[in-house]
Amino acid sequence: MTIGIESWSLNVQDKAGVGTRTLTGRGTIPKSIPWDGRDDQGKVLPEGAYKAVLTIAYVNGNRPKLESPLHRAGPDPARRHGEGGTALFSPDGDGVKDTVTLTQQTSDEVFWTGNFTGADGRDVKTWIWRGRADPIVLWKAAVTTAP
Repeated sequence: MTIGIESWSLNVQDKAGVGTRTLTGRGTIPKSIPWDGRDDQGKVLPEGAYKAVLTIAYVNGNRPKLESPLHRAGPDPARRHGEGGTALFSPDGDGVKDTVTLTQQTSDEVFWTGNFTGADGRDVKTWIWRGRADPIVLWKAAVTTAP
């Protein structure tokens, strides 16, 4: 439930349940909350099993907690290197620079998510890959209108 959220905190914990990093926010919880593998002091944490505990504070006083399963993380984070095919991408449907080709090399992970984000911060295109991301991504944008 997203109505009435006052604040939230995401506490990254090691397998013993000791908190290593806390990320916080107010209002609506973002779709993703990136963690860079560091503790609250900025020190890179050792490779190991970590979980996330999300606590949501509602204006009515409720404080539910959600806990993720343990995941392996460490100093060898997922890697991606990519390049865009053009410096200007203009997905307005006029036939000029409406297509972009991206090339990328990634490490082998459980899954990858790639997003194009609009000026308003909302995702406008999303890809999901398992293992390694596709080495070439072609997106031909089209103008769409909301109903």
